[in-house]
Amino acid sequence: MLPAVAPHARIMRYGYQSQWFGEGAMRQNASTVAQRLLLALKREREEYPFRPLIFVAHCFGGLVVLKALVDARHDEGEWPGIFTSTTGLVFFGTPFRGAEGMSQVEMLEAARREYEEDEVQPEILKILEPGNEFLQEVVDQFGKTRRQANKAQVACFYELKSSNVGKIVGKENRTVCSRFVVSESSGCIDLSDATSKFSLSRTHFDMNKFGKPTEEDFETVRDVVKNMVGAAHKLVLAQSQSRKSVSEYYHVPHIAVRRFFGRQKLIAELQTFLLEPRGQYDKPNVAVLQALGGQGKSQIALELCRRLKKECRGIFWLDATSKATLERGFEGHAERLNRPAVRRLEDTESKIRFVLDTIQEWKERWLMVYDNYDRPDVFTDIKEFLPESGQGSIICTSRHGATKVLGRYIHVPSMMNDGGVELLLRDLSAEEMQRSWGAGEDIVRRLGGLALAIEQAAAYISFNRMALPDFIDEYERNKGKVLKYMREELWEYQKLRDGLDQSEAFSAFTTWEMSFEQVERRDKTRKDHITRFLNVAAFLEPSHIGSYLFETYVAEEDEPFRWLDMFRRPRSLSDEETDSDTDQASSTRKCEQTSWSTDQFWSTIERLHRLSLVQSIEKKPAIWFSIHPVISDWLQLREQKRSTRKKILRETIGLMSVVVESSFAEAADGSRRQELLAHLDSCQTGSRHIKLTKSLGCADMRKETNSFGGFYESQGKYNRSEELYEALLKEDRNSLDGSDRNLLRSMGNLASTYWNQGRWKEAEELFVQVMETRKRVLWEEHPSTLLSMNNLASTYWKQGRWKESEQLEAQVTETLKRVLGEEHPSTLKSTANQASTYRNQGRWKEAEELFVQVVETSKRVFGEEHPFTLISMNNLAWTYLDQGRWTEAEELLVQVVEMFKRVLGEEHPETLNGMGNLAWAYLYQRRWKEAEELFVQAVETSKRVLGLEHPSTLSSMANLASLYKDQGRWKEAEELFVQVMETSKRVLGEEHPSTLTSMANLALTCRNQGRWEEVEELEVQVMETRKRVLGEEHPSTLISMNNLASTYWKQGRWKEAEELFVQVVETSKRVLGLEHPSMLTIMANLALTYRNQGRWKEAEELEVQVMETRKRVLGDEHPDTLTSMANLALTCRNQGWWEEAEELEVQVMETRKKVLGEEHPDTLTSMANLALTCRNQGWWEEAEELEVQVMETRK
Repeated sequence: MLPAVAPHARIMRYGYQSQWFGEGAMRQNASTVAQRLLLALKREREEYPFRPLIFVAHCFGGLVVLKALVDARHDEGEWPGIFTSTTGLVFFGTPFRGAEGMSQVEMLEAARREYEEDEVQPEILKILEPGNEFLQEVVDQFGKTRRQANKAQVACFYELKSSNVGKIVGKENRTVCSRFVVSESSGCIDLSDATSKFSLSRTHFDMNKFGKPTEEDFETVRDVVKNMVGAAHKLVLAQSQSRKSVSEYYHVPHIAVRRFFGRQKLIAELQTFLLEPRGQYDKPNVAVLQALGGQGKSQIALELCRRLKKECRGIFWLDATSKATLERGFEGHAERLNRPAVRRLEDTESKIRFVLDTIQEWKERWLMVYDNYDRPDVFTDIKEFLPESGQGSIICTSRHGATKVLGRYIHVPSMMNDGGVELLLRDLSAEEMQRSWGAGEDIVRRLGGLALAIEQAAAYISFNRMALPDFIDEYERNKGKVLKYMREELWEYQKLRDGLDQSEAFSAFTTWEMSFEQVERRDKTRKDHITRFLNVAAFLEPSHIGSYLFETYVAEEDEPFRWLDMFRRPRSLSDEETDSDTDQASSTRKCEQTSWSTDQFWSTIERLHRLSLVQSIEKKPAIWFSIHPVISDWLQLREQKRSTRKKILRETIGLMSVVVESSFAEAADGSRRQELLAHLDSCQTGSRHIKLTKSLGCADMRKETNSFGGFYESQGKYNRSEELYEALLKEDRNSLDGSDRNLLRSMGNLASTYWNQGRWKEAEELFVQVMETRKRVLWEEHPSTLLSMNNLASTYWKQGRWKESEQLEAQVTETLKRVLGEEHPSTLKSTANQASTYRNQGRWKEAEELFVQVVETSKRVFGEEHPFTLISMNNLAWTYLDQGRWTEAEELLVQVVEMFKRVLGEEHPETLNGMGNLAWAYLYQRRWKEAEELFVQAVETSKRVLGLEHPSTLSSMANLASLYKDQGRWKEAEELFVQVMETSKRVLGEEHPSTLTSMANLALTCRNQGRWEEVEELEVQVMETRKRVLGEEHPSTLISMNNLASTYWKQGRWKEAEELFVQVVETSKRVLGLEHPSMLTIMANLALTYRNQGRWKEAEELEVQVMETRKRVLGDEHPDTLTSMANLALTCRNQGWWEEAEELEVQVMETRKKVLGEEHPDTLTSMANLALTCRNQGWWEEAEELEVQVMETRK
């Protein structure tokens, strides 16, 4: 009959198991059914997600609808349009306050008389119990969200006839008793605004079933639905317009209490202060909420956010627990503010700057909240993250008194006489609250008025349905137990953090322990496991603890901690065939517990959350939870035995060491890696506070130290890995024999960290020690000895000491060939290293021969798609690029990239490296568009996979900037080079070789724009730093001197340019040799200086020498050879030697046509040069023909 009421509506029926008992009884709770309903709606409404929506629901279905709407409101991105487009709700007998007709106990007793035990689901039935916590929470949350954003019409129908309650049990023909199932008071939701209520002369079970359209009850329902349909489109339009007045950006955490109590005077004062006009310096108003942990500072800030929502264009919440959590928050806000993308944001610093710049430019009000800034003594540079101007306000919450200097200091008092009793008695009716007020005051006084303790007490009382006097007795009994935990070191620990007063903290610890007692009272083993789980979690970064940490550990570890068994799904006996009666206890635990159970993990933390034992939980897009900082402190130190506390911390460190070494961590995106770094930092902080004597950096935790250090190093956090490796090496040197393999490994790890920081001298010293020791202890031809020799050779190579590197690599290669054979992987790697050294000396033919040898052998031994084969092909392609054989390089690199994608995946670092190399091949051929597409893809993928500050990401960004520079897109190039330089300075250090390279690149970009002062300043700084750090004869130092001389030359400062060029030439001859490509480039630059001074003879002599050497070393057709020929032609032309100039220019043009193609920019330049020579000789027709051809091609 409903289609006739709304003929133009689409009607969707959604069913679920609605029988409470029996074989077909429902086994899913309201949350699960709500999620399934949302999925069904999303599918049905995919094409038109914002069409008006009216729900009609009966009994339990009404609770499902409420839960679905609450979930849709909290995640509008996942469920678009469902909450905002809901215009009508029709409820038939929905038990908003529970079903009074029959108590849960009665129903269970009746059901158990009729059904088997497994056909009775008592947990599901709890939602019908009056005062059920989950039921009350859903109703409260719906009321709150409706007041904020949705004014849908609501109609509640309640029954006028009693029902045979036996139907609930499932026995329709048996009368158990006749009662009202859902009364008027329970069946009508109180939303404190217009809710229509209607009675139906029907029983609970048939109130939504009608026989004829003329029935009086149906006509009542029909009119209600008809009115809702008629008003639907107007409501959708009104809601759309009203949303425009709400914050455009409103991002706060889901940690708000269900109802806010007390503190009204404080809230009003803060609201007035935050909305005050800005002062003469346009500085934001800053309010610092300071109090001991658990006093409700964050809840006050959340309430202010809610109240100021309509006053502000944007409200942004940031976790200021540490610099890492604050940076992560800014990254999230930057991503949301930058939609659609209006600015390229490459690194964390640029994202922070973008957020601050954006809001400071707004003409509307904004609000930023910096929550949990509790460690100003450690996190000292908070001001770098604060807006300095704009139409906004700032709230900072802190436990530490030193934060008062940031703004207006506001001490948050206790709730002793300000809302504490209301918070405690929130679940009671007005009459019950009045009767219980005196006892409530007594409890609040005993709890010291601490908001966190009162919240936990309320949850405890509600969960246990306990009378207040009984709670007082229980609390006093538990005080004695908790006092046993209260050791002197706890007070020292908390005073170190924030000066917390012990008597007030004590109440929160006591109520937490009381609530925790309710967990698994009948299962001691499971309770012990949950205890250990929480204790371990407390040492992690408390604001965002993901289930993936524990799941990954279980998957990777052969013998996981016993307490994690509670999150694992047991294997049934039928899953495994056996041929004998083997004792099951003898099976390994790995076989007994086969898989991770997401459902068990979620149900555990959901139950802990209901008891206020954890602060917040989230299920989508991934499961995570948070722990209140005060409770985190308590969990870290609650164990009486110091040895137990140390064991727990070691378990946390052990868990994290497994996770960061896993394939999960290797494949994790940038934001996930930032989370892992924050957890590692938290473990180290915990070690200091617990005073763990044998912590990270000691021999007893060697494996964990190497895991932490390795992950820090892989993320470019070299200073942190250095601290760990140095500590371990110091202990090893004091306790181990000089030849111990663990000592040598520690030395090698620290040397690697030095190497990555460009501290090659320090790396060399350690690598030499390792090599000499292995020679003495193992023998010279041992694989480990040869590996250390290779490491030392790479250090020589980085210092430009190529002869020493070459000699060492040749020795290693020959030894490996003799000991392991020519086809052994170690031999091939050593051969590839030797080839790379030849390449860096410009000995490209020799490098090519070796790389070809490695490629062919690798194909035969490993196969064509083996990663080592592909890396070798990649290296060979670079040798082709060096020789200007771009077509061959391109063909090889296309093949390499495709195979990398297939074998390793599109986001693997080697794939990204191959893509970058292919982009360079395109760039050399001036195929800008293809090169840019690949460079951009590599940058975006690196940012996502490796993180914004990873050295490989910075390298990709520099490549893209180089492309922009070569295209003359100076502004884009400069922006990227500046970002790379600033990030390198912060992450790697101001003297790191990569930082200096980025500064040199920026100088080149400034030079192309004629900004000589900036260029000279940068190049002088780079040159002086390289002289000091790398040495005056290092190849990189010589390049920087050459660059500075070129800048002098560009400015016409010939004398200064000549002096510097001569110095570079003399040093390069000695260090690099006369035939090195870099040496020839420097000589060519000196020749240009002579030419510009009119010193033709000297210029000609040098240019001839460069040209002849390049022909011999590089070949007649190499791009550098052709460039030197063109330079010599220009010198001939300037002297009026037209025939010689013409001959050279014709040769250059013809060769470039053949090698590069007729339309290549360099080919067109050579044609233009020849045209000019023809014109100088009066050959007008030939000159015109060439010039027209150049002009038409360039179009």
